[in-house]
Amino acid sequence: MRDWRPDVLVLDAHLPGMAGFQLLDVLRRQPGLDDVPAFMCSADAMPDDVERAAQAGFAGYWAKPIDIARIMRDLDRIRAGLAPEPAAARPGR
Repeated sequence: MRDWRPDVLVLDAHLPGMAGFQLLDVLRRQPGLDDVPAFMCSADAMPDDVERAAQAGFAGYWAKPIDIARIMRDLDRIRAGLAPEPAAARPGR
């Protein structure tokens, strides 16, 4: 992280030893990572989960199973300087 600035951060909600929310907080305090767009990637995709991620500073929420077309659209939008598509809870959950 000290020698390379990623274009996007993708964090899972449930990481060994630290939740994705906690890791985002740690990463935001690293020089150069405070404004890198971050996405939560998780099977937890209830409306409250999506809202919590937005409140924590995630730019978007990618629910599992992964929708590659959605991810590519979001990445294209970021590259163009636009916000990602609004996150929504997985239908039927």
